[in-house]
Amino acid sequence: MDPLGGLVLAGMLIVPAVIKVPVAVQMVSMSVMVIFFGSIRAWRREKERKESGDEAEPRDVISGGQLYRFPVTASFMLLSLFLAFKYLPNEYLSLLLTGGSSFLGVCGVGNVVLPVLVKQWPAWKKKTIGWQPVNIEVLELISIVMASPIGIWYFRKKHFLANNILGTALAYTAVEMLGLEDYKSGAILLAGLFFYDIFWVFFSKDVFGANVMVTVAKKFEGPIKLIFPQFPGAGQDKQSMLGLGDIVIPGIFIALMFRFDEHIQPSDGSLELRKKPYFWSVRDDASCFLFNQRDLLMFVIMIFRGPNVQILVSYFGGLALTYVVMAVFNHAQPALLYLVPACLLSSIGCALIRGEARSLLDYSEAEPDKVDSDVKTKEE
Repeated sequence: MDPLGGLVLAGMLIVPAVIKVPVAVQMVSMSVMVIFFGSIRAWRREKERKESGDEAEPRDVISGGQLYRFPVTASFMLLSLFLAFKYLPNEYLSLLLTGGSSFLGVCGVGNVVLPVLVKQWPAWKKKTIGWQPVNIEVLELISIVMASPIGIWYFRKKHFLANNILGTALAYTAVEMLGLEDYKSGAILLAGLFFYDIFWVFFSKDVFGANVMVTVAKKFEGPIKLIFPQFPGAGQDKQSMLGLGDIVIPGIFIALMFRFDEHIQPSDGSLELRKKPYFWSVRDDASCFLFNQRDLLMFVIMIFRGPNVQILVSYFGGLALTYVVMAVFNHAQPALLYLVPACLLSSIGCALIRGEARSLLDYSEAEPDKVDSDVKTKEE
């Protein structure tokens, strides 16, 4: 993450603890910023991975049967948590879940800190400690130690700011680390989770006697969601929530569109605004050439120079619509009900308008070995 962008995101997290910030502003700004920076970091990571060849870390790609199993697996886990909260002693269950999720959040913060440490001490990048088969890089360990006070703070106080720091880092890390093979895979994943979200928010009460999604979200004390207080010091009844899945799932799809933009119009390592018609769209004039280095400045230019309808702004609109409907009907909303159509329609619509629908549907990031094995399987 760009250091200046990191400072701005940190400021956005801290400000609601000091002054009153509208919940809608908190929700939309934090989510969009996480996806924005996560998408850029995912592109850079993939670029570095390809350049490093055999030394590259394998990507965590959701593909094949995983796409169809994902909503089923997520439903099983959600229902299991609901039943566990209903029938098991909550004090012990909460202790276990809070501890585990807090540790994951600490690892997420460590992942954000790690590139800074690597830049400062590049000679230590490959140094490890431990014994086979368990080894950990020294800088990774240092980054986790540096992030640990935030995890301890959350574990002891359950403060919303500590929760949001850990949750934001987790979402950013997931957008960076997770990948999709191609557009069709992303569409299948989004479609499956579209129906998953609708069922568990709107219809689970008729089957299980309670809103399963909302019940788990409220009882699970861990950084698996972002919390937005209506005012500093607001109690739980004056807070709104957004699950990390509503950031991460659209986020990895949006990150794929960023890389597709780069695929159709390579930018020689820069991030010129005019060359990202799917991720963003800015009027193509000379001023665009002045801004191709700082991520944060790019974000500001995108907002204030009149972006057209494309996927990042569509996500922005979908999330804003989610909040409006939630406020009007005073009822929890499945965010993916609005975010999935926003992401899919804006991306395929842009492709149709630009005459690139076939290129979009054919675009693939599958590893060559996997493509070859898939072809052989079909032939057999």
